[in-house]
Amino acid sequence: MTSFGAIIWNYRLDPPSFNEMVSLTPEKIDNLAASVSQHYVVLSTCNRVEIYFTTSDDSPHVDMAGGIYLSGLDAVSHLFRVASGLESMSLGEHEILAQIKSSYEKYSKMNRTDKLISLIFRKAISTGKLARENTSISRGKTSIPVIALDLAAGIRSIPESSVLVIGMGQMAETFIRYLVKTPPRKLTIAGRNSNLGEELARRYGGVYVSTDRLPEAVNQSDIIIAATSSKSILIHPGDISKSGLQVFIDISNPINIDQGVRYIPEKVVIDLNTVEGIASRNRESKLSEIPKVEAIIDESLATFSKKLMEFQAEEFITRSYSYAEEITRSEVDRLLEEIRKGRNPDDVRLKMVNSLVKKLLGQYATSLRDAALSHDSEKMKIISSAFLNDGTNS
Repeated sequence: MTSFGAIIWNYRLDPPSFNEMVSLTPEKIDNLAASVSQHYVVLSTCNRVEIYFTTSDDSPHVDMAGGIYLSGLDAVSHLFRVASGLESMSLGEHEILAQIKSSYEKYSKMNRTDKLISLIFRKAISTGKLARENTSISRGKTSIPVIALDLAAGIRSIPESSVLVIGMGQMAETFIRYLVKTPPRKLTIAGRNSNLGEELARRYGGVYVSTDRLPEAVNQSDIIIAATSSKSILIHPGDISKSGLQVFIDISNPINIDQGVRYIPEKVVIDLNTVEGIASRNRESKLSEIPKVEAIIDESLATFSKKLMEFQAEEFITRSYSYAEEITRSEVDRLLEEIRKGRNPDDVRLKMVNSLVKKLLGQYATSLRDAALSHDSEKMKIISSAFLNDGTNS
């Protein structure tokens, strides 16, 4: 019987496993998905790579590669939560629902989806819409990078700016991922590790500079983002000679940009306290909406569970008829061949009937005996009621 599963890599996992997956090309991720099943949908965003698939194997071969494996209703529930925005870094974000819809449509056109995947994804999309229409889960942003970049964009246009990101850790890379969605005029990445810096620059279409050249890079940039683990001040007022409007974002703790920079004319500093204050207020508002969203998800899962049972019943019936037709066709061919060889038709017919009965009911008889040996009366009752129609089970 067809089952549904998911392999998940997201921002909550250890950075090495997550960074390795998000750095893969779409082709490599598709190859990984195809190694699990011929029917799948890949959901790939800045904060997650998730492969949803169906299989007829109870224990499919899954190359975890540091990911999390979910199956059955656990996998369905996770997709519903993702669609509703509960699994996003920015709680309740709108964008993920559009990404799910786009991914489903893409793989449908590639003939990679089947009836069960379509049933699940359509229900997930409708659940995500219901969550946003009936709650306030999507009002206000909670992601530090998103809020900081929104504040910066309100001061000067990012696509028209040269942006410098100082740092190469997880937070710095998250900033970069959001930046490249609406690419700046120029992206520069500064850090001490040249190998990592050049790799990040190659991956995201930027250029790498060493921190030894930081003052030069600062004075060539319009928006400067400090997201490092350094405990030192990296940018001093005396380092700045560029005239005109510059926006400095410092989300490092302790700070990397000297407080004196904010007193230089046309220099705007957005600090961690400001961003966290906005995020905290929005988060508190959203947290009160989570139970409402979860209630919508639970209701959708309950409805879907009934649909799933109907789907599985129809699938079982179809496969049973196909199996019976295949066996019958084979036995009829054998009967005709034996008659052509001069065998007695009545003997051949009786032999065919006996063979058909054994092949069609043999596995159920075996299951019934196994249930009896294990003293499983409920299983015996189910098997008996399915194949006896003599009035004893009414």
